[in-house]
Amino acid sequence: MIGGVPSWTFFVLQVYGLWPMWQNESLGGVPLIVADKFTKAGLIHYFMSGVATAALGMAIAFVFWWISIRKNPLAQSKSRTAH
Repeated sequence: MIGGVPSWTFFVLQVYGLWPMWQNESLGGVPLIVADKFTKAGLIHYFMSGVATAALGMAIAFVFWWISIRKNPLAQSKSRTAH
């Protein structure tokens, strides 16, 4: 979820008119922004870009976690002792 925050931040700022929108923006001929308003396709596109970014971040975090415990699978289950 943290990975999607930058994308969603600018999306929310655009929804509330606090960040500029590019007029008549389209993707593959489908209008995303018309007259300073998101179309339904625009809302889905911009929201899903944040989801894709978050999914990529989760995948990278999982791979990092998997590599870090690969040689020591019990690394996360060792008890802590006071020294």
